[in-house]
Amino acid sequence: MSVPIHRILFATDLSSKARSMFRYAATIAAHHCAGLVILHVLQEAPKKETLTLMISNLLGEERWKQLREQDAQAARSVLIGKKTEADKIRSAAGALCTFMQERHPEVRILEDDILAVQGPVAETIVRTAKDSGCDLIVMGYHRRSGLADAVAGSTLKAVLRFTRTPVLLVPPPEDAA
Repeated sequence: MSVPIHRILFATDLSSKARSMFRYAATIAAHHCAGLVILHVLQEAPKKETLTLMISNLLGEERWKQLREQDAQAARSVLIGKKTEADKIRSAAGALCTFMQERHPEVRILEDDILAVQGPVAETIVRTAKDSGCDLIVMGYHRRSGLADAVAGSTLKAVLRFTRTPVLLVPPPEDAA
């Protein structure tokens, strides 16, 4: 018996390990010809240095450099105010999706399916999966130490407790362990 999967929510923390975890979500989406919703939840407004490091880790140094150059050119030609932090994250996630769609053209990722939302992490993941009609939630999990591990664990437990959507946990690649 096969369970139909039409939409997948990939919840990402934009860590350096997220790129390999994203490949699982993209591969599953490609296999099922499913749409992919990418979600990053902002707990609080990150500092500029933290945001830059997160985006660089997610995309890789070379792609981040290309995006910065494109952004500088666009800034010179358009006299618009600063982008919000969520817009920058959304733009970076969009670039990652474009990169992945070149390798998996059968994966459908729409512009509206790249979300950077501020709020309680677990609640936002569960609500977004439900509101987006997702059949599967894909989340990465990596061991941390001390308080960070307890917080990450509580987020995961809360998602599992409050969702009726199946959740796939993806461990980090072995070289990152």
